[in-house]
This record gives sequence, C-alpha cells and structure tokens, in this order.
Amino acid sequence: MISTELYEREALAVGQANSLSKLITYIEPNAKVLDVGCATGRLGEYLQLHTQCRVDAIEANADSAALARTYYDRLYEMDIESFDSLAVLDKDYDVIVLADVLEHLRQPELLLSALKKHLKPTGKCLISVPNVGHAAVILQLLQQGFHYLDHGLLDKTHVHFFSHHNLPIFFRTVDMSWELLDRVIVGVQGTELSNLLMDGLPPDAMRLLAALPESNTYQFLIAAYPIEHASVSTFEPNYMDRGIFINTSVFYLLQDQVGYSNTQVMNQISYLTPKLNVEHKFTLPTGCQSIRLDPADIPGIMCVKRCALFDVSGICLWSLNRSSVVLQASETCQLIWSEELSGYLVHMTDSDPWFELPVESDLLAMSVTLLFEASWVESHDYWLLKETWVDKYQSIAHYPAAYIALQNEHSSLQHEYSSLQHEYSSLQHEHDALVKVSNSWFGLIKLLKRKLFSLF
Repeated sequence: MISTELYEREALAVGQANSLSKLITYIEPNAKVLDVGCATGRLGEYLQLHTQCRVDAIEANADSAALARTYYDRLYEMDIESFDSLAVLDKDYDVIVLADVLEHLRQPELLLSALKKHLKPTGKCLISVPNVGHAAVILQLLQQGFHYLDHGLLDKTHVHFFSHHNLPIFFRTVDMSWELLDRVIVGVQGTELSNLLMDGLPPDAMRLLAALPESNTYQFLIAAYPIEHASVSTFEPNYMDRGIFINTSVFYLLQDQVGYSNTQVMNQISYLTPKLNVEHKFTLPTGCQSIRLDPADIPGIMCVKRCALFDVSGICLWSLNRSSVVLQASETCQLIWSEELSGYLVHMTDSDPWFELPVESDLLAMSVTLLFEASWVESHDYWLLKETWVDKYQSIAHYPAAYIALQNEHSSLQHEYSSLQHEYSSLQHEHDALVKVSNSWFGLIKLLKRKLFSLF
C-alpha cells in the first residue's frame, strides 16, 4: 500500500550514499523523465537545477504533491495502483524512475507491466528496492522478531519484499530484461535496526550471517528495459559481502589541534567470520601529535594482538604492551591484559568505543605507520566470559567513588585523631601538673604531722 503520509528526503547531490543520489547518475542530461512517487520532489528539484531534462511526476499524497509541483513540468496527483489512470501519461519517456516504490505495492509487477508501455523502445526504468535479506533483518528473525518501523528495511507500509533470490523471478514475470547497476551498502550498525547489536553478537549468529551473500546490501539499484538489451548481464550475488562488518577507525590530531573530528580520520573494514584476524595498516599524516583508536563500531570483545608504530625505515618505535598505561578511554571501552593470549582483551559495550594511544608525542611525530592486529573473540567460552566480565565490571564500577569517599573519611578520621591526640596531650600535662601539686600537698601534710607529733 502507498503511504498516505508526507515522505520527505534530503536535498540530492551526486556522491551521497542513498538510492536516489546514485540513480541520478544514470539519467542522461536531456532525457524525458517520469518520476513515480516523487514525494516532495527532490529528484525534480535536482534535475531542474543541474540538467536540461523534461520531468513529469506522479504523487498520491496531496501535501507532498503541493510541495513538489514547482519542480515538474506536469505532476499527476493519482493512485498508481489505479492502473486505468495511467492512460493520461505520455508514451515516450526515456527514463521512468521508481525509487523505493515497488515494495509499497500489493502487485508491483502489474504497475511495471503498465509503465513499460510508456517508455521509448530504447527507454529504461530506474528502480531501487530494499533488500529483505539484509543482515539486520536476518538477525532480527534469529531473535524471533519481525518488527515494523516508520521507515527503513521494515517500513510499516512495505507489503512486498525483495532479495537477490526473487529479483530474477520478478523481472521474468513482467517480461523485462534487467541489470543490477549498483548497491547501497549499509552495515547493521548504520541501520534503523542497530539496537539488535547492543547485547552483542552470539557466535552461532555470526557464523550463520558470515555464510549469507548481500548481507550489507541495503538497497538494490536496477535498470529494467522493455526489450532485450545487449548490455544486460547475468546477476550474480555479491559473495564478498557476507556477514556483519566492523569499522576500525584511527582519529588523529596535528600540532596545536584540540578535539578529534570526522574530518581527520582513517577507516578500514573487516567482516566478522569464525576465523577473523584483523590486520590493518594506517599511513599516518606528517606531524601527528595524538592518536585515538576506535577498534570496532559494534559491541563485542576483541583481542588486540599488536598495536605498534613504525618509522619510515620500518623500525618499531612503540608498541602497546602489558606495561602500557591507557589513561584516556571511553567508558564503553575496557582493556584487560591477557597473559594467555599475550594481548589486550578489549570489551566494547556500545558502537563508539575508543582509547587514546599512550605514546609520547616525539615518538608519534616520527611515526609513519600504525599497525593494528586483532582477532574477534567469538567462542562460547568467551561469550560466557563476556557475561562474567560485564557483571564484574558493573560490580566494581563504583569502586573509584567509594575509594574517594573512604579517602575523605580517612582524612577526617586522621584530623579527628590528631585533635584527640592534642587533647590527650593537654590532659596529660594537666594530669602531670595535678600530680605534682598533689605530691606537694602530701609532702606538706606529712611535714605538719611530724611537727604536731613533736609538740605533743
């Protein structure tokens, strides 16, 4: 069903990681275009500003249509599932755009079959559809959930679902040739279902997801043609994109800079597999004064086997070891040295764990390469360790405050003890003085007694 709510997009620009921004690169600058389900008209706005395209549109929502109308030559306010109403459309479009539309329809194949009659023989439909085989959806199913949201992969208005398995079948149904143009790649941690990772990733789930292709494909971008098209190739799933990936990030500060930012960062990704060994080399800019390492962007446990800095000759200037004292780290990143593994176990409890490398600035200034080697702890033993670790960490989390309170109490007691000592000393002096006086009086009394006895 088509949503009756106003659907707004951000302004478009080439290079953005969203479906419509990718699709606009496949529209020729002088094409005649039909934008189906135009919402508030972001595609029309972009094409009006940057091309010489003639653009018509269809939109069912009256409020959206009112906002979009200025960007189109003609805007038809109609329900696209009322197929008889499509007769008013021209029959010579070069491009018909259906960006995130088909999944909202009860019978998307009927709409596509009707629309292809309005293309030139050389025309094409540019289509984007969400991937129900995304790792975020599979992970939710493994947790026996399937919860609809207001947007995204499980938008509450989605009634048709697509994956790499049923796309070929769908296009055979509408008798159109097609090709996969591109994908929108978004990891689970970047989706609206990222909360699924907050309790960690069980080993069994990690192994299962690592076997599934297209795991991080958020949307498929497709060109469909009304006749056989010479450039169409056989669709092959992306078997390189399997399972959940993690980002390892290195933020850096140059001389006299304060505060890390996303403008000075290097990223590398790794896919979580049963035998994951992360091996990343980061080339450092000249003049680094400080480095912050974000080991991963999902909760879990990593074993950092090596974290080292090298100069231009390949000589190791510094490495993270048992004696290293990490002073700056997020509250969600705890490091514990493991003698058995000869490395640091890093427990990460949210999507933004980090620690600052405890290295002197003069060594850092001479470094040109950062080597980071780690493994993702995924065995059941370590899964149980995680639970124990969390419990222990939570139980000792109050220790610093308790220690400060005890220090204050100790200081107060010391002060009280000193006061009592002073008071005792004063009383002792008084006692000694009284003893002297008492002794003097006793001496005088004895003397008087002797004199009295001598008189009688």
